[in-house]
Parts: sequence; C-alpha cells; structure tokens
Amino acid sequence: NKFRRLNAGLSLMSISRENLDDESESIQRKYLVVPSFTLSFDNALYGYIYPEKGTRYYLTTLISPNLGRESSEFFSVLGDFRKYFKLGENYSFAVRFNGGASFGRNPQKFYLGGIDNWINWQFENSNIPFGESIDNYAFASLVTPLRGYNFNAREGSKFVLANMELRFPIFKYLILGALPLGFQNIMGCFFLDAGSAWNDTKSLQFISRNNAGKTTTKDLLIAPGFGSRIVFLGFPVRFDVAWRYDLHSFSDPIYMFSLGLDY
Repeated sequence: NKFRRLNAGLSLMSISRENLDDESESIQRKYLVVPSFTLSFDNALYGYIYPEKGTRYYLTTLISPNLGRESSEFFSVLGDFRKYFKLGENYSFAVRFNGGASFGRNPQKFYLGGIDNWINWQFENSNIPFGESIDNYAFASLVTPLRGYNFNAREGSKFVLANMELRFPIFKYLILGALPLGFQNIMGCFFLDAGSAWNDTKSLQFISRNNAGKTTTKDLLIAPGFGSRIVFLGFPVRFDVAWRYDLHSFSDPIYMFSLGLDY
C-alpha cells in the first residue's frame, strides 16, 4: 500500500581476484546467486533537511545457496527501525535501532564505525580490513553512523547499533560582515551512538571490569557528541564532534566532516 512494501530481488554475480604481482598465485573466482526479500514501512514526514515525524523500518533477508565448491554459502537477516518525534517548529527527536546477523559457511562481514561520506576518514588500522576471503570484497558492509570511532572499529558477522539525536535550529540566518557570505537554516544536534560487532556470541561482553575493579565497556562502543548541519553551495555538509566513553572517562574529541543528509 502507500506506506508498506514487499520487495524481492535476484542477483547473479561472478567475482574474481588475482595477484598481479605474483602470476604464480591462482586466480580466486566464485559464482553467486543471491535472492533477497525486504519488507519496509515508511510514513516519515520531512522538515528542512531530515525527517521530523513518523516511522520507518525494514527487514531484509539475503540468501546465497550452496551451488558447489566455487560458490559462497550464507544466510543474512538485517533490520532497521527509526522513529521521529516532532517537538516543535524545526525541533525533533530521532531514535534508531539497527542490527543484523549472518550465518553459514561464508557469512557476511560487517564493519562498524565512522559515518557515511566521511571526508577526513580513518581506518582503525592501515590495512584494508577484508582479509584473504574474496567473499568479503563482494559482501562487506559498513555499519554507520558510529561517530567518534574509525571505520572498522569493530568487525564481525553480527552487529547491533543504536542512535539517538535531538535536532534543533542554531541560526535561522547568519550574515558574515568581513565576507560577502550569508548562511541560513544552520541546524544542530546532540547525539548518542552505541553499538558493537562480533563473531562469537558466547564470548561477547558488552560490559566488564578492568584490572582496577572499575566497570568499563569491553565490546560495546559508546560515543556522545554534538554536530551542525548546513546546505553549502547546494551540498548538505555535516560537522560532528564526538567523545569515546567507557563508563568512567571520555577520550579527546574526534572531529568529523562528512557530506549527506541525516535519515
């Protein structure tokens, strides 16, 4: 109907990888058939640059059946729920819960951390976090936003992520005297991001005690912060400042510039 949809898709894929520096290394190749099904709902009403009222959610399943030695085999379930509360003119509160799990011989990998279209981006380490498996190149998925943390802060075949934002206007109009520039509708937000990604659920520990006996986070990543939003030269620009928090101390601030709209 108008707000609810059921989508079905089928992907036929051939992926390969070869080492151009070592011709003696054999070429990796796989052939994949990946059906997908998604149930979604969306009745959100937009304000200036983001939704201010309504609900959004989707539930997606991906299947890669075993078609022989040269195929992958996994089953993934992904879900996303978002709720928007309008508090006043251009004031709103948004909450989002996102999670997923992948099972099978070659489960999907999820890489938690960062924000979409991050300009001054950083990986948690200098290596591209895709390992030796060719499957990771085809099905690796970034899980964002987890501001205050680098891309690949956590990785695994399962993940959860929660985001809360209070959104409000900062300036309706801002005219700079020294420069012939004017800005309008500069928006701001206070946020709290928290999430984790893992492989073995039995060994998962969100909270633990350190050597000093203090309660601290272990596999759970938490980052509060604030940000501003503006449309500059036709591009939606985001600036965020976040602090990593382990339940008893905060890190130095992490500054993040990115392009795009909040959803």
